[in-house]
Amino acid sequence: MPRYRKGKIFEVGEWWLDRIPGSPFWYGFRYEPDTGRVRRESLGVGDLEEAKLAISAKALITAPKKIDSYLSAILETYFEEVSDAKPSGPQARYAAGIILEFWGETARASDISEKRQKAFAEWSRDRKHSVSYIARNLSVLSAALRHTLGEQAPKVWSWAGTVADKIGAAEPEAREWIPTDTQLAALLDSLASDQAEHVFRYCVLALNTLARPAAILELTPGQVDFALGLITLNPPGRKQTKKRRPIVRIPQTLEPWLAAWGGEPDELYIAHHGSPIARVRHTFKRKGTTLGMPELTPYALRHKMATELRARGVSREELAYQMGHKLTDLRTTDRYTKFDKRYLATAMATIELYVRDLNKLTKRDLLQPDTLKILPTRVPASMLKKREIPLERMVGATRIELVTPTMST
Repeated sequence: MPRYRKGKIFEVGEWWLDRIPGSPFWYGFRYEPDTGRVRRESLGVGDLEEAKLAISAKALITAPKKIDSYLSAILETYFEEVSDAKPSGPQARYAAGIILEFWGETARASDISEKRQKAFAEWSRDRKHSVSYIARNLSVLSAALRHTLGEQAPKVWSWAGTVADKIGAAEPEAREWIPTDTQLAALLDSLASDQAEHVFRYCVLALNTLARPAAILELTPGQVDFALGLITLNPPGRKQTKKRRPIVRIPQTLEPWLAAWGGEPDELYIAHHGSPIARVRHTFKRKGTTLGMPELTPYALRHKMATELRARGVSREELAYQMGHKLTDLRTTDRYTKFDKRYLATAMATIELYVRDLNKLTKRDLLQPDTLKILPTRVPASMLKKREIPLERMVGATRIELVTPTMST
């Protein structure tokens, strides 16, 4: 046993208890071979017996997982290492509560059999849970098992169709709410204030790229190549996942906005008072409630544009490339096709056509940045007052009214 463990008050697994000067709390200590250092973590308790319980729970979570490991420890490891950092973290923990309510706190990964999964699905159905909800809860269990056990993980029914088939229920129909053009125009016009500018930027990017919310919120000028007319939605250094971030074309309806927003290569396009935006889901929910669209979510824009592109003749394959859906040859062909002017040409042209059509329904111009609405947040009002108006931009008998983008429509 290593010297640093000798004489410790209590030890379990790789952890041991000790105190540090000046603190009323017990600390858990663990040696990390990768760094060659001893990691310490406050347990937040001053009672020795409570500290023993706390360090025992931590040892269960951090210990290497096997097929006979406790299900509760597997789930907690998944939460701490993966899902807690995601917007869906709270929902994942709630799902785990339902899972452990059925399987029990002492259940092990080896208890996840098809027979027990069917029993869980029937138990959930008796509690008036829908097939989709049952599958969503099981998907949390599946993700946790695969994260901790890898290839040893038991197979879990994580698709609603599978659950429905196993318990003899009707397969749920897809419920993807899609806004009408009028509803979408109302949303965009409701984002006229400076406080909502970051949400408006999100909408402009979503409509013109069809990207997923996370890719939009993390987009920077460094990912935009005006010379080639391309946006690399996956930033340098980020590993591609199954939710692929593709390389897409810059539509003419987006290029003026990107140029106007500018910024340093690593500066986010979407920020609020200089701070990054983790998610816009709650803002969309509030706007949806106000506008009479309770189903409104950030993904609704992606679904809307996908529907429009298919309806206007974009092929399934080209739409799959645009949206980052999985294609078998995507990794290889991406190296070359992005330099072909025909790459996503139909998708880009269709996006431009739809945004121009939508622009006819909005009060705010979607084709050109409204300088008068953006400049006051960046330029002192005194400078605006001294600005001279060129004669060629004056119209009408009064010769004092500026031509605005909305007047041209």
